[in-house]
Amino acid sequence: MAAIRLRRKEEFMGRSLLAALLLVPAVALSQAYPSQPIRIIVPFPAGGGGDTIARPLAQRMSESMGQPVLVDNRPGASAIIGSEMVAKAAPDGYTLLLTFDPPHNTTPYITQKVPYDTVKDFTPITMVVKAPQTVVVNASVPVSSMQEFIRYVKKNPGKVFYGTAGKGTAQHFGGELINQTANIEMVHVAYKGTPQVITDLLGGRIQASISVLSNVAAHVQSGKLKALAVLESSRASAAPQLPTVAESGVAGFQFPITWIGFLGPAKLPQPIVARIHSEVVKAANNPAVRSNFEKLGFDLILNSPEEMAQVIARSVDTYRQVATKANIRPD
Repeated sequence: MAAIRLRRKEEFMGRSLLAALLLVPAVALSQAYPSQPIRIIVPFPAGGGGDTIARPLAQRMSESMGQPVLVDNRPGASAIIGSEMVAKAAPDGYTLLLTFDPPHNTTPYITQKVPYDTVKDFTPITMVVKAPQTVVVNASVPVSSMQEFIRYVKKNPGKVFYGTAGKGTAQHFGGELINQTANIEMVHVAYKGTPQVITDLLGGRIQASISVLSNVAAHVQSGKLKALAVLESSRASAAPQLPTVAESGVAGFQFPITWIGFLGPAKLPQPIVARIHSEVVKAANNPAVRSNFEKLGFDLILNSPEEMAQVIARSVDTYRQVATKANIRPD
C-alpha cells in the first residue's frame, strides 16, 4: 500500500510539474507582448466610422501598453484589401483588424472569390460598439409607425423604394429580412454611400431608407424624416422611445447587431488575445472615450472573445438564409 501511495504521489507531482512547465511559455509570452509597434488595419477610408472608433482607442492603448499603436487605413474592394492583410499576417498580435459587420461576414454573398474565410481565418477579440440601424421614411409618406408602413407597402407592392449605403450592408440585409418576415415587397436601391441616400430620401426620390441612427437623427429631429423602428432586438440608448421592428408587430424578426470590433489573424495565442481584449476594454471605458462614442450614437458592447465568436456564428447563419431567400448573388 505504501508503494502504491508513493507511486501516486510521484505521478501527481509529475503532472503538476508538467502543467507548470506548459504554463511558463504562455506567461512569458503575455509579459513580453508587446515589444514593438502594433498596427490596427481599418479597411475603410480615413475619416470614416472606423477611424471614429480606432483612433481614440489606439491613443489610449499606446499610453497603456508602452508601444505605439498605429491606425493604418487600407480601403478598397468592399473592405477586402485591408481584411486580407490581417488574414494573412503572422498571428503575433502586431497586426489587428478593426472592422464592421456587415460587411465583414456578408462579403462572400456579394463578391466572388473572397481570398479568405471570414470566420476561419480570423480570431475574435471583442466587439467594441454597435451602431443601431433605423427604418426611416420621408415626412411625406403617410405613415407614423412600422405597422402602418408595412400596410402601406402591401398596398403598393414593388413601388416603395428603400435606399442603403450599398449592396451587402447591414441595411440591405435588414431590409430584405423585413421583406421576408413581413411578407412585403420593398425595392432595394444601393447607393455608394450614406450621404447620397440621405440626399435622395430628403428629396423624395425614394420613400424610405435603413440607415445608422446617428446619420439620420438630425433630420428626424427637424421633422424632415420620420423614424419608425430600429432593426436590432433591443432599443437604442440614443433613442429609447423608438421601438424595435419586432416590437412593432413583425413577429419572428431577429436581425444581428451591426458591430465595430477587433479581429486578429487565425491562431492568435490566447494570452495575446486576453491582453489585447483587456487593453481595448480599458481604453473604451475611459470616460472621455466612452462619452464620445455615446454622443456619436454608438452603444458599447465590449464582449468576450467567446461571446463574440457566438454572435458571429449566429450572424453568419442569418445572412446565409437572407441571401438565399432574396437571391442575393456575388457580382
